[in-house]
Formats: sequence, C-alpha cells, structure tokens
Amino acid sequence: MKDNTNYVIHTEHVQSDQMKKITLEELYAFLRDPSVPSLIAQIADRYISLTKVPVGDAVMVYGFDGYTPDFIENMEAKYSLVAIVSGDGIYIKHMFFFYGFDRPKDSSFISNFNDYVAWFDSRTPGVMAFETYVKWLNVQATALYCKWYDTLSYSLESVKEKEFECAENARKIAVMSGSNDESMLKAPDLGYCILNNMDAFHILIGSTTLEKVFGKWTDEHTSTFQSSKALRMRTQEILRSGKCLTGECLRMADAIRTIDAQFVNVQFEHEGAVASGKLKLKTLQGAIVRTSIPYYASCFSTEKEGNMIREKMMGNKWADIPINFVQSVSFRGKAVYVHKDND
Repeated sequence: MKDNTNYVIHTEHVQSDQMKKITLEELYAFLRDPSVPSLIAQIADRYISLTKVPVGDAVMVYGFDGYTPDFIENMEAKYSLVAIVSGDGIYIKHMFFFYGFDRPKDSSFISNFNDYVAWFDSRTPGVMAFETYVKWLNVQATALYCKWYDTLSYSLESVKEKEFECAENARKIAVMSGSNDESMLKAPDLGYCILNNMDAFHILIGSTTLEKVFGKWTDEHTSTFQSSKALRMRTQEILRSGKCLTGECLRMADAIRTIDAQFVNVQFEHEGAVASGKLKLKTLQGAIVRTSIPYYASCFSTEKEGNMIREKMMGNKWADIPINFVQSVSFRGKAVYVHKDND
C-alpha cells in the first residue's frame, strides 16, 4: 500500500445540478454504508467523487475533488486513497482531502498540521486519521513488548567479558540518578515503532493481527534483547552493590546532581598548585565516571581558561586532570561540594 498511489477510474458525465449537497455526517454515513458503491456530491465549497473497493475485511475509499461543478466532466480522473473503512471505524488516509471542507472556523489554535489531526481525531467517534490508528497500535505493541521483556530469559555468563562496560554504565547511572535507580530492571525504550503503516493496513483488512505481527517481531529480536538484558541486569547488580561510586566521587555526584546549569565554578588543588575556572556540568559528571577531566577545549568556558588550568595543575595543556584534584564546586556563589581531606 503506497501513500501516493493513484487509481484511474472512468466516470460518467454528471451535471452540476445532479450533485447533491451533503453534510459531513452524511459523508460518514456513505462511507459506512456497504450498499452504496460510489458518491458524487458537493460538501461545503468542494465537489467530491468517491468510489469504494472492497479489500479483505475492509473497504478502500478512493476519491478526488475540485472547486467547480465541472471538475469531473470529460476526464479520466485520478483517484487517490482517501479512507479505509474497517468494522465500525473510518481511518482517514488522505487528511488534506478532508481539510478542504472540515476544519475549525477559528483555526488560530492550529499552528501545524499535527494540531489539525488532533482536532480532527476528537471530532467524531469512530473516525480518526490513519496515522493516529498506527500510533494506537504501537501503544498496544509497546505494552506487549514490556510484558514480553519482563519474562525474557538471559544469562549473566554471556556478559563476563563486558564487566568493564557494565561497571562504567553503573557509575554513569549512579552519577546521574543515584545508586537507588532501578531503570535497568525495566524494558528499555525502543526508540522506534514496532508496527509500520503496512502492518496496520494488513490488520485492517484482516490478513493479520497485532499479536501475529508482534510475534514475528519477537522471533527476529529475541537473541539481541537477551544479550542486552544480560548487560542491563549485570549493570543493576553492580549498582545495587553500592561499590561503583564511593568516597569523594559519591559525595560530589550527590552534591551536583540537581544543579540546573551549563557551567559550575570548580577549584582545583594539588601539591600546592591552585587554579579555578568555569567547567561544564556535564563534563564534571562525566569526569566522576571516568575519574578524570579530559583535555578537550570545550570542557571549560573558554579554551584559554582550560589551557591555563591544565598548564598550572599538570604542566601540560594536553593532560587530563584527575577528578581527585577537585577541591570544591560552587554554583551561584555557594559552595555545593568541598573535598574532605580525611577521606
């Protein structure tokens, strides 16, 4: 099923006075009525021609429109897929077709086409954009995915060689969220949709089901997710142990976690050398994970400042600065972290 598929359908000449003026409700009634195969009518300031093609358990509705009564005369019209009718639902495939005669009089609240789709979906029960139906299916698929992931088997033996990766991930979580974070126990966000438009189309026409599509997806992804889950479970074990972040690193992470700023003021001290400057908060958090502040020019507020601090603390502007050189961290003039000498 292609979104821009056009179908050539021969039509007979129809006089303008033969075109009945209909309401939107009458249009929906036509779409739902299996006994009426086609329609040529006027709605609002538009003239439309629609024809139905049964496909499986659904009906494809093709159509085109015009602004003058003679739009259909003496022509071989190109029809595009306007809607799909399946069961009690009408799924609008060609939203711009409906936008021509069904839009709010006051459209000031509509800043983009997504706003229009949201308004359209709320108008009539049982009528929605096809894209909205695809999103709804994916919500159901995501629920199935979470249940499937919870029962998915895994082996910690398979990730023994990735202990360093798990430990680093645990440190990242401890720095950003705290050691009590349990996000690794939950199914990770996929970042993509399980079902696509073609899957939704085949569900509507009855050639498949959501469960079958999801079952095929799990068959293709089980091995990948078993490996991923093993990594996440081992990361969670390390995080729970409370050993991934200790001492000054733990105190510093806790102190800066809730700061909402791009930069913080950091003072460095080591063997009599002292320096201070503005360091990116994310750089400092990353340094707690990696135990050192990298030499990148973008870490400090200016490259010059960063070079001066590295030269003073390390004798080399290309050197990383160990995290234990951080003596204090200040934000808005207030010290939020101060190193304890006896730790």
